[in-house]
Amino acid sequence: MAERRPSSLRGLLIVAFLLAAANPASADDASWPAEAYNPAPAEGDVMLPMPCGGAMAFRRVALPSTGVLDDVRVQFGDAQPELGFFSDRRYDVIAGAFGDPAAPGTRYFLIGKYEVTRAQWAALSGDACPDPGLRQRVPQTEVSWFDVIGFANRYSQWLLAHARDALPAESGTPGFLRLPTEDEWEYAARGGMAVSSEDFLAARFPMPEGAADYIWYQGTGSAEGRLRPIGLLKPNPLGLHDILGNAAEMMLESFRLNRRGRLHGQAGGFIARGGDYNTPLSQIRSGMRVEMPYYAAGAATATESRQLGFRLVVAAPVVTSPEKLTEIEKAWEAMPSSGETPSTARREDAALGTIDRLADQAGDETVRAQLRDAGRSIREALVDRNDARDRTIRLLINVGALLGNKLRVDHQRLLAVQRAIEGVARPALRQLQARRQDPQIRKAIADATARIGEMEDQRDGLEDTVKTSRETYVDTVLSTGSDYSDEVIAAQLPALKAELHARGSDTLLPYVDLFVRHMRRMRDNSAVDPQSLIDDLTR
Repeated sequence: MAERRPSSLRGLLIVAFLLAAANPASADDASWPAEAYNPAPAEGDVMLPMPCGGAMAFRRVALPSTGVLDDVRVQFGDAQPELGFFSDRRYDVIAGAFGDPAAPGTRYFLIGKYEVTRAQWAALSGDACPDPGLRQRVPQTEVSWFDVIGFANRYSQWLLAHARDALPAESGTPGFLRLPTEDEWEYAARGGMAVSSEDFLAARFPMPEGAADYIWYQGTGSAEGRLRPIGLLKPNPLGLHDILGNAAEMMLESFRLNRRGRLHGQAGGFIARGGDYNTPLSQIRSGMRVEMPYYAAGAATATESRQLGFRLVVAAPVVTSPEKLTEIEKAWEAMPSSGETPSTARREDAALGTIDRLADQAGDETVRAQLRDAGRSIREALVDRNDARDRTIRLLINVGALLGNKLRVDHQRLLAVQRAIEGVARPALRQLQARRQDPQIRKAIADATARIGEMEDQRDGLEDTVKTSRETYVDTVLSTGSDYSDEVIAAQLPALKAELHARGSDTLLPYVDLFVRHMRRMRDNSAVDPQSLIDDLTR
């Protein structure tokens, strides 16, 4: 087993303390070995204790958020025309349950690092504590959706009674455990903010070493027709093991068909995601979704399957305190007022206020209802517009940061090529030319001349690239700065920086700040020379 990092060891010591406080030591209630519930410890693991001296490992799934009513619009599903009615591409929104003062601009929920094991199931489902040996470390299957709902309830109640402080809290209200929604599951399975937009939309998360190192699937080179213990393969970019393959996983909500870009209105059985050890690799995709009946056909029993398991999430109620409700109310009232400029917001508020007054004054009930419907529709349209605007702002600033970084790198490469030509290649050629009478030197002169020609072509190409990057950068600065106010731009910076950090793109953060400063400089002082922007990037 790999050596544990200090942070992981500290987490295990905290778990041991919680377990000692919640479970007095006895011959029948000893602590499990760490590999029984976290065989691949990693930085960032969140451990929740369990009865019988066990624990369950979770990973944080962060989402960009700058306010209590913020959510993230995400594209889910698969581009498979032959199965479009099951899993066609569609947009939906998702948000985190918990705020984190240490990570401004984000909210998060927790999701199980592994599928729930037989030992973990038995710890909350039987009278005697289980032996957490290797055979008990495979995913718990052959239980119904209803059984799993009961398991999550028992675990939540046990934690609230014995280890309340171990649960994350929102406004002082502790979280609880449940099955994931399919949007939560798919967002986490694809890699969330830890992957690029391109990788997020791929059929499966990035697997540099090949699928066999990440997925238990049908075949002699993989699962070989049986469930495998948790944590033997590599995790996805969020640190989740067996999110694809091994056991398929139950979702909280009922299955609905896809109706070309949105889900159909009829709710059916429950949803299974991720594929299992009997699924061919070609069919295992992050967007794969299957309907399972709640009850077995031809039998008076709930559906169970050898291939079907689950993992849990830790979530929170939406309204967790009177203060949180007040915050929600204020955010709701402010949503239509976040226009591009203060004057635009004032005009929108005035128009909506007029509609509200006319509705209140209308003597005809039909007219009153129509006016209120019109006001509600306008507010909804403004919210949609502002959401789209916010996404556009984050994208434009991200593009500006990428352009600034590229311009700096290309400029440095151009200077290096120019120095190589003028400081090395040409002086060397002149030295050779001084000895051109020597027949053996003539070929060296020809080779050096050709090499200088190649370097000059490279320099010319870089000059064109730098010129294009300069023009594009300045245009992006000018257009973004003129189209959006400081207020709406500043509101998107925490979420954008959180996204970049989650993707491992911290090198772009200084360019984000520089791009924003350049927008303000160009908008507030039209006499500023665009060259000064380039000098900031290339000096």
